[in-house]
Order: sequence, then C-alpha cells, then structure tokens
Amino acid sequence: MGASDLLRSPLIGADQDGELLGAVVRAGRPNLQTAMPRYDFTASELTDLARYIHYLRQTGRYADLTAQPPPEGGNSGAGESYFSRRCASCHSVEGDLKGLASKYEGAALRAQVLRPLAFASSEASFTAGRRAHLQILEQYSEMDFANLLAYLEAAAR
Repeated sequence: MGASDLLRSPLIGADQDGELLGAVVRAGRPNLQTAMPRYDFTASELTDLARYIHYLRQTGRYADLTAQPPPEGGNSGAGESYFSRRCASCHSVEGDLKGLASKYEGAALRAQVLRPLAFASSEASFTAGRRAHLQILEQYSEMDFANLLAYLEAAAR
C-alpha cells in the first residue's frame, strides 16, 4: 500500500477547513508502506493546509471534467434529482439559470456550471455561493456531471 491519494480521498472530500484532516495529521499514519509522521500544526496551519489540499482537488477535478466531453448517456431525470438535492436551494432553471443552455454550449456550458463567471471577480471570491460551488466541484462524479448537464440542457433554455 502506498501513500494516501488525497485528491480522491473520501475523508478529504468530507473535510471542512481541516477538522477531519487535522486528526490524521496530528496522529500520523505509521502503518502505511510510506508512513506519515505525526505533525504538531496549529489550528491555523491545519486550516491553511486543508484549504490548499481542497484547492488542489478542485483544480484537478475541474481539469478532469473539462478535458473531454462528459460520458454519453447523461440522464436528464437523474440530473434533475441531483439538481434538486445539491443546487435548487440557490438556483432555479426558471429563474437565475433560465437561458443558460441557450447562451453556452459544449465546453463553455461545462465550464460555466463548474466555475460560474459570476465568481470570477475578486469581490465575490469568498462568498458562500462560491464556496458551495467549489465543494460540489470536488465531489462530482463523471456521471453526476453528465446527468446534471443533460438536465440543464433540457430545462435551462
């Protein structure tokens, strides 16, 4: 067994500002083939480390999901269910997302869903909405994303 894959780790995916990662860093992982020693980081250092790891995960996931088209066969019904669970508390296909699929196509639509242009300005860089989008970005599976796109392409015209 090698080192932990932090970019795909479910533990890191569930982490918020280092509260789960911190326990692992402080305890170490002596039983791995490439053992990790214990570290005595301050709470602030752990938060910074966790944010950096999340940044790397988000950047990697964005690259993975935009490098090529999503898998064929995205299911609009499954996408609607995903949208209802993860997106509908902030967005509506009849409201703020109306016309999204008419305005953007293909790679531009994928990029807009993953990293909305509204978050590009520095003043919006730390909003709750941006944070929520980045957390979701880390968690998308290829099929979740294909399903969500199928739903948006059908409903957000």
